Amino acid sequence: MLTWTYVDWGGNIGRGHTNLGFPFYEVEIKGWNDNQHYSDLEDLILVKVIETYSTIEVKLNYLHPDARNNLKARKLAKNTESYLINALRNKD
Repeated sequence: MLTWTYVDWGGNIGRGHTNLGFPFYEVEIKGWNDNQHYSDLEDLILVKVIETYSTIEVKLNYLHPDARNNLKARKLAKNTESYLINALRNKD
């Protein structure tokens, strides 16, 4: 099982609309061990929140098989999920 010393967002918040026209926000979480050269940077989790007619759906896509077992990555995914839900609710 792989572990990562560092986990963080892999860039900016992505936003757009689904094929059905629902707005969404998404963030990719990345993990790495070498904080100087990022030579082992890996995609871990894609967090996506979608505003539908009456609810907000959350989709976690585990991009690396060991990401489910990494508590740091899962905690960041949960915090990111809350952040994106609040962003969708307060977008107007």
